[in-house]
Amino acid sequence: MSTAELKNSLHKLTVETNEEVVLQMVLEYFNLLTKSRNAGVWSSLSKSEKDSIELGIAQLQEGRSVDHNSVMQGVQDILNRYKADGE
Repeated sequence: MSTAELKNSLHKLTVETNEEVVLQMVLEYFNLLTKSRNAGVWSSLSKSEKDSIELGIAQLQEGRSVDHNSVMQGVQDILNRYKADGE
């Protein structure tokens, strides 16, 4: 498949999907790619760091993610328990 054909396919898939999570992942991937090209970030990461990033991407693709609000609520719950234990 040529570069032009790949671009057309990606454009078509992007336009036709209403899955915000998929669109966000694609955007984040391109942002990461752009940043790594500009700053050499990816090549500066250790194997462990790269493996962790790739694992996170795979988990997102499998639908295994936690939204920001849930994480923040979990942090707040921990802080509240900590405060209650200290009183």
